Amino acid sequence: MSKMIQTASGFQYSVNIEYDLHNTEKLGNFIPTRSSLSLLEDILDSTQNSATNRARILIGAYGKGKSHIVLTILSLLMKKNRDLFVHLNEKLQENNRLSALLKNYYSGKVKLLPVVISGNSTSLHQAFIFSLQKTLSDNNLMDVMPETNYAAAIKTIQKWEKDYPQTFKTFAKGINGTVKAFIEKLQDFDVNAYRQFEQVYPELTAGSIFNPFVGFDVVDLYESVAKALKRTSKWTGLYVVYDEFSKYLEANISTASVSDTKMLQDFAEKCSRSGDTQMHLMLISHKEIANYIDQLPKQKTDGWRGISERFEHVLLNNNFTQVYEIISSVIKKKPADWNRFKKSQNKKFDDLFAIYCNHSLFNEMKPDEVQKLLLDCYPLHPVSVFILPRLSEQIAQNERTLFTFLSAQGHSTLSAFLSGYDDSNFKLVTPDLLFDYFEQLFKKEIYNNEIRDVYLLANRALEKIGKKKILECKIIKTLCLLYILQQFEKIKPVKEEIFHIYKNEYTEEDILLAIDNLVEKEFVVYLRQSNSYLKLKESSGVDIEKTINDEIERQRSKFDLCDVLNEFNTSAYLYPSRYNDKYEMTRWFDFIFVSDKEFLEDTDWQNRYAERDSDGQVIAVVLGGKNSAKKIRTLVEQVSVAQRQILFVVPSQFKEIESTAKKYSAVYALREKSHGDSALEDEYQVVIDDLSEVLYGFVADYIRAERNASSYIYCGEDACISRKSELSEKLSEICENIYSKAPIIKNEAINKNSPTTVMENAREKVISALLRNELEYNLGLTGTGPDVFIMRSVLINTGLLINEKNDVRLNFDFQKKDDVAVVKPIVDALQWFVNNAAEKNKASFGALYRRLTSPSGKIGMRKGIIPIFIAAFLHCHKRSISIHNEYGTVEISAQTLNQINKNPDSYTLTYISWDSTKEKYIHDMKTLFGQWLTPYEMKSLEIDGLFAAMNRWYFDLPKYTKEIYSKANPKKTNQVFVDFLNLFTQNVSCEEILFERIPMVFTGKPSCGENVLTKLSDAKKDIDDSIIRLKQLLLDITRNVFANQPVKKASVPSICKEWTKKLDKNVSDNVFDDGITDRMLNLFYQNMSDESKFIEGLAEILTGLRIVDWNFNTIDSFKNKLKECKKTAENYKETDTRNQDNSYRLSFTDEMGRESTKTFSKVDLTPRSRLLFNKMEDALNTMGQALSVAEKRQVVVDILQKMCGENN
Repeated sequence: MSKMIQTASGFQYSVNIEYDLHNTEKLGNFIPTRSSLSLLEDILDSTQNSATNRARILIGAYGKGKSHIVLTILSLLMKKNRDLFVHLNEKLQENNRLSALLKNYYSGKVKLLPVVISGNSTSLHQAFIFSLQKTLSDNNLMDVMPETNYAAAIKTIQKWEKDYPQTFKTFAKGINGTVKAFIEKLQDFDVNAYRQFEQVYPELTAGSIFNPFVGFDVVDLYESVAKALKRTSKWTGLYVVYDEFSKYLEANISTASVSDTKMLQDFAEKCSRSGDTQMHLMLISHKEIANYIDQLPKQKTDGWRGISERFEHVLLNNNFTQVYEIISSVIKKKPADWNRFKKSQNKKFDDLFAIYCNHSLFNEMKPDEVQKLLLDCYPLHPVSVFILPRLSEQIAQNERTLFTFLSAQGHSTLSAFLSGYDDSNFKLVTPDLLFDYFEQLFKKEIYNNEIRDVYLLANRALEKIGKKKILECKIIKTLCLLYILQQFEKIKPVKEEIFHIYKNEYTEEDILLAIDNLVEKEFVVYLRQSNSYLKLKESSGVDIEKTINDEIERQRSKFDLCDVLNEFNTSAYLYPSRYNDKYEMTRWFDFIFVSDKEFLEDTDWQNRYAERDSDGQVIAVVLGGKNSAKKIRTLVEQVSVAQRQILFVVPSQFKEIESTAKKYSAVYALREKSHGDSALEDEYQVVIDDLSEVLYGFVADYIRAERNASSYIYCGEDACISRKSELSEKLSEICENIYSKAPIIKNEAINKNSPTTVMENAREKVISALLRNELEYNLGLTGTGPDVFIMRSVLINTGLLINEKNDVRLNFDFQKKDDVAVVKPIVDALQWFVNNAAEKNKASFGALYRRLTSPSGKIGMRKGIIPIFIAAFLHCHKRSISIHNEYGTVEISAQTLNQINKNPDSYTLTYISWDSTKEKYIHDMKTLFGQWLTPYEMKSLEIDGLFAAMNRWYFDLPKYTKEIYSKANPKKTNQVFVDFLNLFTQNVSCEEILFERIPMVFTGKPSCGENVLTKLSDAKKDIDDSIIRLKQLLLDITRNVFANQPVKKASVPSICKEWTKKLDKNVSDNVFDDGITDRMLNLFYQNMSDESKFIEGLAEILTGLRIVDWNFNTIDSFKNKLKECKKTAENYKETDTRNQDNSYRLSFTDEMGRESTKTFSKVDLTPRSRLLFNKMEDALNTMGQALSVAEKRQVVVDILQKMCGENN
């Protein structure tokens, strides 16, 4: 045990304001800091009667000494003997103003009574009232009662009289005199009467104590007490302190009542206005109130914010230099022994000074101050001195703080260390001991996930390596603390720092061997490649390095350095900011890594990136070797001369990155494969994070011009870029040169290549309005939606649309002097496109899009606005153009323009040159096919509407008609008509069919004269009448089959009905096996006068098809079936069926009582019909008792009746 070094015992227990308020020893141990002195000065100022800042919230982490500071201040406000404040008196000599304030306070009349509120009470009302009552009781001041005490007693008596008469009678017997006289004494504030009431109250209420404060306003109650104190005692006011207020917030902030929060707010306001009847309030918290209200509903959040604003916030941020002084004051040394020890260990102290006097740990202090600190804080290692207050600030709780570590007894404390300390040896408290002491708090840490995660990682590492490897365990614990603090600018977790910490106990060889063991054998520490940091990691038990090297070998054949860099780079796009601001759009340049080998080959840079959506490229050249920089720069300068869209970046010198990229690619792939194994995945992630920093640095040499690590080459010259802003400016200059004719469209939501669905729908409305025959005011759009915004920004603001009430038109006549002539290059491109179509008969939309979007046209339009300009131009040319894709003519509509926008090369524009002959020809065609034209198409000048109507006519033709006019019909048909209908099956443009092919079919010449219309009209009539001719043919066939010579002039239904009279009288009762004859007879028995309907019905019965669905062979089938059914009916004899054993006779009676009988022959079941029988029987059985036998029977009979031709 050390006799030379001891710790001040007064610090071994944390301060509890309520219990230590009269503990004079605590006052002597108080070591003031600047923060505490400043707070004391502010509070003394607030004791002036005119002061208004009397509500405070004191905020500071655990271990900051908040309670000790407040305890001292309260003791001063109570005017305790100033000799008790040993350390404070020393500091007062250095602060004249504070010394004068304290002197004036002690000599003045003001003396404040502390009321300490503590605990986790769920009710602020209860906590405030209980603490006030306890304070008055502890100070023998219960006689100094607020008026509310007497009023409460009177109110209670009156309540007994009204609601509890038995209790009231008992009370009347237990007092001296009458109840009325007793109440009068209470009204006169008779103390004896009140005491008697307090004595009687428990007897009447099962032993409870009378609480006069229940039901009264807390703020008024405190004010009343303060007034009474001032009037009748030595105290002139109250100083209320809510200790551990943060615990109340943690437990109750979400459930706190409105009355509690209002009370706290009212109390703060009352304190600030209390004047000479002084009331002060101080809340002590570990964090700001705002830190507790993140998850609350808005109403409660606003309420607590209102409370917070009523308090002056005092942040207790002690300067760590002052904390070091406190640490040194706790560690006591015997001067004689200490001086001898310093002399004997002079060399070791000098080594310590050499390392840490100028170390970044203490860079805010002078070397001589550091030297004094290290001596005063011995045996704490300098790193332990640095860590201890910061760690205490982050995680300390009342039971474990900086002070308890230094002075308390127990495991892993400084006292425990000193108990085994030999005064003759130089031994230091290293950070691992701090880890051991605070470990219990690490385990309970719930508010800081990062601290908990680091600790758990360290704990698993400790469990893996075991306790026997002492040095390795110490290193892990130290690394854990360094990563919890994360103050790497002060102390880095590197080998050198670990060596400095443990060099006093271990040799350099032992320390390095222990680190290597943790890295290479235990796999719990990773040595970062980017900064040489030692980092704790999860150990999966896998040899990570070997696995990575194996994966590198597997990837060797397909590895590409530039591909890895391009995938890794998060700054893949660079923006010309000034240009984008000016033109109100977003252009960007792709940032692409390219190998220097490509400059040694014949690369087509002009077209290499033509398919990209970007407006240009920034090519970062990756050097392949140390000696290639100068040669590659020369080649880049030569190549760049012709590349106006590309800015080349060449590094000043070679930097090896391939090995890092290979490792990154391998680890990334391994991590993807390790999904499901969280430990292994985390281990790979540690490596990825490290390698990412190296790759980030490599990429930054190209992108961050201020690093001066690369040169920027444009058009063969050095662009002289040394700042990020200059790089962006250069890209703006490039854009202004390449896209000098770009329009300024003040609507970036549509002025992009891929607008949102909402904007596409809005654009579709605008396009549809532009494609109408007549333009409406505002294009018929209303409101303030995105469609109106598009119309104004793209059409009106550019001058393309004249939008006056009586003058709505499109304007394509731009003069150069016009400000809005920015769209003239677009109009010129559209006119070129139409002219090209007129000259060559058709033109591809792909050519137009390339001219509008590519750099060669200097416009560089975004595809989002192109359909709008096309629609505007088509509006003026609708009569003369048509649009086609690979399947033929398509409608000129918003949907079509949207499809063109997605794939312009799949669509072409055809231009028509009109003359009077063509106009008359189209007019007559519309008259001919007017029945199939919509009202819009009838008015429209477009020919695609006419052709669409002709197609509708063609598709409406019956199948029979198309069959007989097809080339497959072997019977002789007018070949011209066949060729005409065949045109509708060809994938040809509408204008070619209308103006060339139809005339060729009818006249043999591609000329649309009157003769064409005459022949076309005749052909159409012949085709339309095909069904009528078919019906007449069938009527003639039926007449010939059933009529005798004399009655051929009669109607066919009459002839057929007359024929039925010749049949057996019971033939109508028979159901024939063919299933057709009886149905034909039923038709014949009907009184039908309409031959057309009659023949349609007969045809469908005999063939199973409607006439319109026939082909050219169905007529023969009809004729044969008709003859067969006639023969079957004529051969029927009732006696035949009656004499047959294998026949059936069924009788059905309808609702009117009329009976009908059906007979039919029995037939043998085929395998297929047997299958039907089994299924029907199985279906009936499956229903079970869900249906009765009668219901099942009825179903079968209904089916049978229907099959016999009877209506059920």
